[in-house]
Amino acid sequence: MECQKCDERNNSKIGISYDGLECVNCYDKNNSLVDPNPKSGKCPMCEIGFMPFLDRRSNPIKELCIPCPKNEDTVFETCRICKFGECYIPLTNETSEIEKSSTIHSLTNINIKYLNNYIMENIMEATYFCEKGFKKECNHLANMCVLQNYAITNEHNNACIRLQNIIRENVYTWKEFIPAIVSQFGEATLELNRENAIEERFSFDEGHLNSKLNIIANIFSLNGTFLGQRPMKTVDVQLCTGLIDDTNGYIIFGKQYNYKCILSYEDMELKIPNLFYELYLEVNNKNNISLYPIFIVNQGIYTNSKVMKQQNYISSDWVLSRRFYTYETTLSYKNTSTIEYRYMNYFKLFVRIQEGKNGKIWPLYAIISFNEVKNEDKNNYQEHTFSVFYTEKEQDDNTSIDIILAILCTISLLWAAVRAYSWSKRSGRMIADISTMIQLILCECDNVSNIFLIVITITSVWWTFSYKAQKSITFVLPMNENSFHYKNYIFLAFILKCVALIQRYSQLILSDTFFIDWEKPKEEENNEGNNFKSNSHSNSNILNKKVNIRKAGIWRTYLVANEWNELQNYRKINIALQLLTTILIFESLNFKRLTAVEPGFHLTNDPLEVNYYSTIFRYSVISIIYFCSLLFQWAIRVFILEPVIDPFHNFIDLCSIANISVLSLTHALHGYYIHGRSPHGYADTNMQEINKFLQMEKNNQCGFRGLENGSDLQTYIITMPKMFRDKFLKIQGSLRQNNDIRIKMRNESATTEKVENQSKVYDELNSFLRHVIEHDDMECDYDIAQMKIMEDITDMEFVDTTTRGIFYKDTSEIAFTRAFIYGNEWINCTFEFCFFSVMDFYFQNLLISAFLTYLLVQLIKKISSMFFTSHLIKSSLIDHRFLI
Repeated sequence: MECQKCDERNNSKIGISYDGLECVNCYDKNNSLVDPNPKSGKCPMCEIGFMPFLDRRSNPIKELCIPCPKNEDTVFETCRICKFGECYIPLTNETSEIEKSSTIHSLTNINIKYLNNYIMENIMEATYFCEKGFKKECNHLANMCVLQNYAITNEHNNACIRLQNIIRENVYTWKEFIPAIVSQFGEATLELNRENAIEERFSFDEGHLNSKLNIIANIFSLNGTFLGQRPMKTVDVQLCTGLIDDTNGYIIFGKQYNYKCILSYEDMELKIPNLFYELYLEVNNKNNISLYPIFIVNQGIYTNSKVMKQQNYISSDWVLSRRFYTYETTLSYKNTSTIEYRYMNYFKLFVRIQEGKNGKIWPLYAIISFNEVKNEDKNNYQEHTFSVFYTEKEQDDNTSIDIILAILCTISLLWAAVRAYSWSKRSGRMIADISTMIQLILCECDNVSNIFLIVITITSVWWTFSYKAQKSITFVLPMNENSFHYKNYIFLAFILKCVALIQRYSQLILSDTFFIDWEKPKEEENNEGNNFKSNSHSNSNILNKKVNIRKAGIWRTYLVANEWNELQNYRKINIALQLLTTILIFESLNFKRLTAVEPGFHLTNDPLEVNYYSTIFRYSVISIIYFCSLLFQWAIRVFILEPVIDPFHNFIDLCSIANISVLSLTHALHGYYIHGRSPHGYADTNMQEINKFLQMEKNNQCGFRGLENGSDLQTYIITMPKMFRDKFLKIQGSLRQNNDIRIKMRNESATTEKVENQSKVYDELNSFLRHVIEHDDMECDYDIAQMKIMEDITDMEFVDTTTRGIFYKDTSEIAFTRAFIYGNEWINCTFEFCFFSVMDFYFQNLLISAFLTYLLVQLIKKISSMFFTSHLIKSSLIDHRFLI
């Protein structure tokens, strides 16, 4: 292409066309020939409202000024404010205030304002044409109002104020051309609580006509052009990326949804900026389809000189809007601010179910919030959250659960008082003192922890199964924020269970256990030959017989004591197996899917599918798995393993073979007695005779093992008179006196001296207890009776044991296990479960929770074992060197 000068023919009327490609004659709007601009060589610019046009039929070509076309925008500066066949010339007083009208408050600091050049260039013309009734320009002005965060302030004549003024001037006709993008202040409660706003009913049943949450979006461009309607799942309301089927599970009615993702600057550049949306719920009614508006609660709305920080629950202070953007870049237009872009960082849609209306719902609303990204931060990752929640009309009411717990806790005070009274009586206290009141508090801690745990667990399980199983909607879950209310109860249950566990372990550790040896000393004859004397009268040997008394050996007592000590930490439940089973079932068998808030019981899992996993559902599923596996493990041990290998019944047999009885006092006057007196009278013998004894018992050729004549019952629940405790402590006190006055010696001699004094007290205490058992001490005598049903239920003796004790028959032969951890499995299991649940609340990871739980259990086991052994040595007077 070769360029030529337009004036080469010395024609002063020839100029350059507006596009720089033609040589033309210049004409004004009156079709009069004019001279081109002497500097640029181009035709003069047309007046406002007119645009250049090349008439190529003429020779030379004419550049005419024709009126701007109607109903479309052009690229010409002279037509920028001339639209729809009309032109707008800004007034001087308007242009002077235009900057103040075009500011936007910062989302993070309302004292900071940014000038928006796009608004400044377009707000006046949009206002002018909107006043003329042009719908597109009213939408354009509405979009600028949205960009200004719906700022309702009289300080400056911004886009929102301009819209309000136009509405006031057209009271009866404004709805024909102005979009209703915002409700009047104070109308939120009325608008959102219209009972018959949506007539159709919804259902969780997949075959129901309205089992989907179909949401339609009206889309507008920045300049107000309506771009059409599309399903929300196909537009950028949800900014997170992913497969459309995986990231749009929220369309299933009843499925709560929460998708949180991280967006990079590159992700944002792939989005279409500056689009505005209005959302509608699409509902089927047989052959008709209805659209119901979804109201928007904008967290960044600026009104009355403050930002309205909306809560999740309906408030009369709310300002409901209809239109919003998800990603806008107008603040970076012509680089007038430090903001690169603004985007919607979270979107929470609330579907409220009408109670007792069989699937009817209230008008929907969504709470949205925005974040602004500065130029220096544009390469940082940004968060976006998209959520759908199903709730009740009002704020979730926790008072029903609170009332139930309050009633049960009040009733539990009576049970705590019964337990405290029983403890006081068994401890030998005649009146309630400070220690009894402390015991009352400790008992109530245990009761309250059990109530919290049981009620919250049952409630969560009921919620889970009821929500998933329902077809017609009868109830919905509490808001996720309110699940913290129930978490707090579990946390409190754990704290109270810690107190109860410490109290229970202290009681077990401080139990006084003594091993009563029934073996009698043996007489031995030593035959010694005197000097042989031969005389004529006799040849016989003269023998002198010397009788020695040999004390009973202590080895049998050591053996029984070691077996008793080994049983201290014996458990029905293997905690490692318990935790492993829970993890495998929850994770490997995909029971985790049951924690998703959705209709139906689905165990299939798509790793890319987005689900909302409820904390309450998670707790309920884990608790079901945990306690079911706990029950299964308990049943296997009790009904299968222990009938074959029962360490406690084996221990009772060992006591009889060893001729050792066991007295364990868990309270000062109350405890358990195992009668281990051998029916053969002695046990300190050789293997052959022991075998003979066992064979005789098998063939019923000997007496009975039991305490009573003609009975084999060996276990008793005992409560002794106060005199028994006085004598018991008096004998033990002599040991302390001997230890106090013992002279200081070397370590080797000190131990010997200590054990020697200890053995003397042991013999004295053993003799005393033997006399008591044989009814030889009338001050400490007792009766043998059958426990009454109410005594068994209340775990309290109704008889007066002040002067005469009582031995209740333990026909189950396992009551004495209450002196061990084995007999207190409930408090251990619930403590472990509470800790496991609290850890899972915090970490949301079963593996970490199980690992920490196992470590804690092993630590408690080690510490308690050390204390158990230490106190057993002290109370039984056994030489610590022989206790393993």
